[in-house]
Formats: sequence, C-alpha cells, structure tokens
Amino acid sequence: MCIGLDVASSRERHIPSLQEDLRRVAASTQGAVVAIMAWPKNFPDEIGGVTGSAFFINEEGYFLMAAHVLSGFPAERGTLTVVLIQKTVGGQIGVHFEVVEKDTARDIALCRAIGFQDYWKRRDPNLPDNPGFYLGTLKLKTEKPPVGTIIALAGFPLGSWNPTFQVGILSATETINPNLPGVPAGRGPLLQIGVTANKGNSGSPVIDVESGKVIGIIIQEIPAPLLLNAPNLPFAQNSGVALAVPPEWAVQLVKKHNVTLPE
Repeated sequence: MCIGLDVASSRERHIPSLQEDLRRVAASTQGAVVAIMAWPKNFPDEIGGVTGSAFFINEEGYFLMAAHVLSGFPAERGTLTVVLIQKTVGGQIGVHFEVVEKDTARDIALCRAIGFQDYWKRRDPNLPDNPGFYLGTLKLKTEKPPVGTIIALAGFPLGSWNPTFQVGILSATETINPNLPGVPAGRGPLLQIGVTANKGNSGSPVIDVESGKVIGIIIQEIPAPLLLNAPNLPFAQNSGVALAVPPEWAVQLVKKHNVTLPE
C-alpha cells in the first residue's frame, strides 16, 4: 500500500479547489467591502483617515459595521463617510450615511449609504461619461459553521486605503475567557477567528470560503504582550486571535428593521 502517495494525491486534488474558492471569494468582496473614513472638523490640525471596515448587504445601500467605530468618532469631532472606489480613475468617493441602529451591547451597527442606488446604477464602466464603481454585496449565513471552517477576512487594516484579503480559520464558536479584557459578561457567543486582524479591521466580514457567505463581523483583535521590553516600538504583538459577532446577531438586527436580503 502506498499510503504516502495516496495522501499526496488527495492533497493535490484539494489545493486547486481551495485556490479557486479563495479567488472566487476575493472577487466577491471587491466593492462589497468598504472603508469607513473619518473627516475631523479641525483638519488639518487633526488628521483623519480610515477608522474601520464595513460591507454592503443589499442594493439599497444597507451595510453592517462595528458599533464602536461610530462611538469612537462622534458627530462633534467631525464626519464619517463610507468610501466607494472608482474603477477607471482609481479614486475614492466618500458617501454620507445614516445610522439605522447602533447596538452597543453587541457592538454591531446597521447603516444605510445615502444615494447608494444612484451609484449602484453606475456600476457599468461602459456607460457614456461614467467613471464606474466597484460595488457589490455579500450574503449573510444564518447559522454558525463548525470549528475548523476555513474563512477569509477582507478589510482595511492599519489605515490602508486599499482592501486587503487574508485567510484564517474558525477557531472557536464561543468565547469564555475571564481574563480577556473588553469582553463583558453575556458575550459568550462571540466567535474566535484565527487570523491576524489589526486596527481598521473592525467591521470586516468573516467569510466562509466554501459558501461565500458572511459568518461573522470582526469587532476586536486580541493583542499579545510583547516578549521584549521595547516600549518605543510602534506596534503591539498580535496574538493571531480576533473576536467576531456571530451570524445570528447580524441577521436579527437586519430583520428587526425589515431590511431585504438577497436570497
């Protein structure tokens, strides 16, 4: 029996399939996953920039994001916009949005981009005098997948103006950790994602690679203590674990406001 050859052959059959799934999911996030941009009132004394990520869930311009991104930049400090990316000129347009509901207890917010349907109609770059936009939507999964599910994460970490795409794994479907800061009681259903999320990934969709549907929303990356005593370093050591809102919380919030979801 050539067990080693059988294992290698099985691996060769599955790797191309996984690559195809990842490329398909990456393509689906283009224009569906967007940045949240802060515009301070006292600019240029205070510099703004990308403060979080979000993703559209339907053609009416509804999108989901992390509630703490809204709380971290209140109206008295300035304005938040959702950024749409143009195809042919490589530019960005900041679009104002309304907050439908900010659920601070669960750290999730439902919002709607103002005038989004006009931009949606201009997706086709072949229309006359039309720069065209990268626009899309992502579907929500209604139940948690099992631990070990391969996931993808798309967002705008570390103030990036262009989206990044990375791969990880669903590490746990609950969070019971009395020593973890920033996780109040009653948030046991939070997912643990094995991925290197960073500041700016808050609101990023966690996507089941097999189905292409969103199974969670990143709300917190968990830092690890630096092993070296180097206080002047401009970064923290990433633990490789991020917390995400479970899919049922997102679905409940959307259904509460009778928002139409694509089948």
